[in-house]
Amino acid sequence: MDGQELKSSIAQSHVKYLEAAGALVIPICYRLDKNELKEALSRVHGLYISGETPELLNDEQYMKSLKLAMHFAETFNGEPGNHFPVLFTGYGYTAVMQAYSNPGGKPALQATPKELTTAHYVRTDYNPSETFLFDEHTREEVQLIFTSHKVVHEGHLAISEEDFMNQRVLSASFVPVGIARAKKERFVVMVEGTTYPFLGVANRPDKVLYTFDHPDSDLVDHSSDARTHAQRIAHFIVDQARLSPHKTLKDVNMVVYHKWDNTRGSTSGYYGTIDRAIAEDGWTKENIGSHIVRNNYIHHCGQTGIVGSLGCAFSRIENNEIHDINMDAYWGGCEMAGIKFHAPIDVVIKGNHIYRCGDIGTGLQITSGLA
Repeated sequence: MDGQELKSSIAQSHVKYLEAAGALVIPICYRLDKNELKEALSRVHGLYISGETPELLNDEQYMKSLKLAMHFAETFNGEPGNHFPVLFTGYGYTAVMQAYSNPGGKPALQATPKELTTAHYVRTDYNPSETFLFDEHTREEVQLIFTSHKVVHEGHLAISEEDFMNQRVLSASFVPVGIARAKKERFVVMVEGTTYPFLGVANRPDKVLYTFDHPDSDLVDHSSDARTHAQRIAHFIVDQARLSPHKTLKDVNMVVYHKWDNTRGSTSGYYGTIDRAIAEDGWTKENIGSHIVRNNYIHHCGQTGIVGSLGCAFSRIENNEIHDINMDAYWGGCEMAGIKFHAPIDVVIKGNHIYRCGDIGTGLQITSGLA
């Protein structure tokens, strides 16, 4: 930035949390100026606000950048065809609650009751069909999700349901879908945007999955139910991000090569596909392959998890979890696998976890050479 060194940090657990759901994490420094921040946000598909320490709540630059980022998300989502999700957790959640509180009015946040700083049950009173995260669940299923595990309220400040509803801007922008009880009072621990794809949680779901040596890790619920809920949140926000029309550089450069005419199912038809590709565009690294398939969760596919035929050249396939492929054995032959490639020239395949691929005997099949 014109010789100025800008520094900020994010815990590794946040990055791992989002990458496991299939996201490519691009850190954005909150010390960027207004135009730089807007430019950075225009190049990503969504926003994750972590908030690492309580000191950020008193950092004017952080709070200013947070408000600018939320304004960007609101404005962008307000335009037809646009989609830009935001997830805020822990102190990021507290910061958003503070940013949307009425200026000059009664303070919305209060010291977090001790009962909320330790593991506590969470419940919701909202109709699941009126939420983003639980719209495919019944009220009974959502209640079971909430009561099957505990959460740790991350911040030292909390907001009661009564104070939340008394905050005009806050209550107009978000609805409290998760409620926790402490000292006979109801506190808001999960919110969703009233209109836009915003989701906030007072706890740190990344700690549920990846932090075991933190001072408060003994309070964090690492049970199967808690981990499932944490994964549900991550996959939700990443799925929402895939709806964004924003294009990153990798998206722009990822050209999917299609020359199959879908009229020939024979070997000669396959050769014809190759002949047309060579004749029309030429077989060069500049216009063939170079795909990146990274950090995806691929499962329950009828035939193959990831497949490429010559067009997979010069690609990177890494850190994917692939399982339950061709389990019903609808198909036979040599085309079934977790990963099946024909002529993977200069392809990097590493760090993939492949298992339960039916009776095909292998999770990875490579056919070398060119026809």
